[in-house]
Amino acid sequence: MKVLDVMQKHVEFISSDTKILDVARLIFGRRINGLPVCEGKKVVGFISDTDILSKFHPTMQEFAEDPFTSSNFEGMEKKSKEILELTAKDIMSKKPITVDADAPLLRADSLMRVRDVGRLPVVDDKENLVGIISMGDIFKSLVGKKIPYLESEEYHDWIAQHFDLAIDWESRIPSEIPSLVELFKKNSVKKVLDIGC
Repeated sequence: MKVLDVMQKHVEFISSDTKILDVARLIFGRRINGLPVCEGKKVVGFISDTDILSKFHPTMQEFAEDPFTSSNFEGMEKKSKEILELTAKDIMSKKPITVDADAPLLRADSLMRVRDVGRLPVVDDKENLVGIISMGDIFKSLVGKKIPYLESEEYHDWIAQHFDLAIDWESRIPSEIPSLVELFKKNSVKKVLDIGC
């Protein structure tokens, strides 16, 4: 299987002069961990939530010059306003790791593991952005397709019937329906019948 078969073709990307505030809005709004930085369609960098958070910490030089002030964690948090005013080019990784659309799927997985990243921009032979692939995309493709369900059965039907095998109700209830948990506690409910709505 190739990267092309699994990658997401609709890709959010930013330019190098995009403010970090806008980058953060995209990262949090889209629930992703990073974005490619492009000039036109050419990938020139990548910026992640980790790159942004690292700006809160002192550089090695700052720490060497003043270790006591540099270790003030409350003071570090106060830098957020100035950090959000920076642009992508101030923070981005300038040598982004990319993968070709024709590369084998597990090559992309291997690259992500070795470089400790969760997403890779997918590029053509001219380094133009054509997609993006994440660890989750690879997992769904390689493992999700192997989950046994009947051909006539839709995935959602299968998951409704077998969800309790994957996630027990004690883990689900507190995150899915907190108000019910309070009612259960208030009324000392001991058993719950899950009908898989």
